[in-house]
Amino acid sequence: MSKTWTGQGSFAGIRDRLESLPISSWHALIFVVCALTLLCDSADQYLIIAIAPLLIREWNITPVDVGLIAGATGVGGIIGAPLFGFLADRIGRRKCMMLSVAIYSVLTGAAAFANNVGEMVAIRALAGIGLGGIVPVALAYVGEYSPPKWRGRIVAWWNSMFPFGISAAGAVGLLVIVPYGWRWGFAVGAVPLILVPLILWLPESVRYLVANGKVEEANNTIQRVERAVLGAEKAAEIAAAHREEAGAEAATPNRPTATVSGWRALSLLSARGMRGSMIASGVLWFLPSSILLSQFFGVFLTQSKGMELRSAIALVTATSVLGPVGQFTAGFLSDWVGRKTTLTLALVLLGTMPLATFGIASSPSITYVCLGLTWIAMSAIYGTAFGYTAEQLPTELRAGSLGIFEGLRRTGNAVGPPFIGFVYGALGLTSVLWIALACCLFTIAVVLVLGHETRGKPMAEMEEITARAKAG
Repeated sequence: MSKTWTGQGSFAGIRDRLESLPISSWHALIFVVCALTLLCDSADQYLIIAIAPLLIREWNITPVDVGLIAGATGVGGIIGAPLFGFLADRIGRRKCMMLSVAIYSVLTGAAAFANNVGEMVAIRALAGIGLGGIVPVALAYVGEYSPPKWRGRIVAWWNSMFPFGISAAGAVGLLVIVPYGWRWGFAVGAVPLILVPLILWLPESVRYLVANGKVEEANNTIQRVERAVLGAEKAAEIAAAHREEAGAEAATPNRPTATVSGWRALSLLSARGMRGSMIASGVLWFLPSSILLSQFFGVFLTQSKGMELRSAIALVTATSVLGPVGQFTAGFLSDWVGRKTTLTLALVLLGTMPLATFGIASSPSITYVCLGLTWIAMSAIYGTAFGYTAEQLPTELRAGSLGIFEGLRRTGNAVGPPFIGFVYGALGLTSVLWIALACCLFTIAVVLVLGHETRGKPMAEMEEITARAKAG
């Protein structure tokens, strides 16, 4: 622990203590709780698949009405992601995580009492605001507690929980919605409310506390974490070694830091070395999400490959289970060869494999392999991008900025399918595939030219960015 003090006072010392902790079972518990919150996001997207046919039959509604209901949470998410992200930078990660999960759970349960399309759309949109806050806030929290050498893997593995929410939604559809009705499906959607006490057990982010000048609380929290990771005896030794040096600042816990908070701090993201990173992150979060072709795989297989619908659905389902392989692989690769290299490989696959699947593959086995690699690539991109972006943002702006990027991703998910459908109808499948490849190649170029490698480095802090701004 000889490097736990940098001469910058207890603020930097506390962060160094956090960075030097080894991976442990305590980190696994943090991971599990945050992963369970992520299941809400994926499960919600597929819950409506089972509910929609029953709504059409019971309410005699049109496909347009179903589209409004299905898209309502997405619209709410575009609002909720930046909203809760900025709140997390102001009042803390843990509070916002509890609040977002609680809002989503309560309002999802309330949807069981909707009596018409208008009520359903309104309730689902409000639930989406809470749902939108889960990813940026949980991502900031997971990243801030991940040891540097493991951060790429932990964030990617956290994101790999997404497919399990799809399975959970499918189970609810078969075991609850089909036999008991759609209202009970929404009632089950309120179950994540039980996560709130688990989140309450989590410690607040040490980095957030330090960034807000709460040194005394940060000291208490890091000591709690050290006891959990290293044991009481070792934690006491470390605390004693730092007590004398940190005493002066701990006596004045509200001492102003050299950081800038609020909207004025956003200008620092244009400091030397930051502007390019932010542009690269914006492109990385928006562009691939807007050209994901997964919603159209069934259509492409039936129309371009001449498959029967049942066979096409079976093939898409069988290959989609390979998605988590991309997350796990990306986690290892990003910590081994770097974030930029991993993103480049994933984007190359995402651009070329659909072309191979629908334009070159001549046998079912080759089609299966190419389609499976497409799913792996899609998962690997965000398994890497989430952690890569979080590492480049200062603590004071991390959750809020991640909320903006998550809003961009959700916007891409919203505008992409109509665009793809229009191009497919007007110009054909080949044009769609080449546009997707071009978007992937453009994203690679932006990341390689403007992005900065973050493998194994500490997460960015405001004083570092402030120094860049003054120097540049």
